[in-house]
Amino acid sequence: MRTIATRTLATLALAGILVGIGGCADQPTAAAAPNAAAYHLLPAAQGPSFVRAGTAGGSAVVGPEGGVVTAGGATLTFPAGALKSATTITLTPSSDVAGVSIEPHGIVFPAGSEPVLSLPYDARSVNGVGKLNVVYVVDGAVVEVLPTTRGQGTLTARLPHFSLYAGAQG
Repeated sequence: MRTIATRTLATLALAGILVGIGGCADQPTAAAAPNAAAYHLLPAAQGPSFVRAGTAGGSAVVGPEGGVVTAGGATLTFPAGALKSATTITLTPSSDVAGVSIEPHGIVFPAGSEPVLSLPYDARSVNGVGKLNVVYVVDGAVVEVLPTTRGQGTLTARLPHFSLYAGAQG
């Protein structure tokens, strides 16, 4: 008898928790992320908004103290603490889209110590253009739209990891 009562009490408690969680589900906890499918990658050659970063890649050894790597007009700036040890970082401009592939792939950065990518664009050619963002690209498709700051002729975004990043219009 005691076992049945204990199971019933546990079942009711679990049901109460689930109802409580479900009641909170309609309250958003953060702003919705931009819809990646709504963004269009800008072509590398004669892109409508971006100055092509050039065809020559760039590499540099960056250590725990931080540093900068450039390729054409793209710049990747590392704050102190982003890397645990000296690492050769390579930026290779894409031949397909207005962006760069950053290697070695697979490096993930601690929150608050992410490197910052700056992609240049021709500010005169973006009058009337709505959203321009730095995006994470996989197999030619926008996978993630990064929070981006649009300055005078430059888009900047913090990178959570290395891969192909490009400019896109939303």
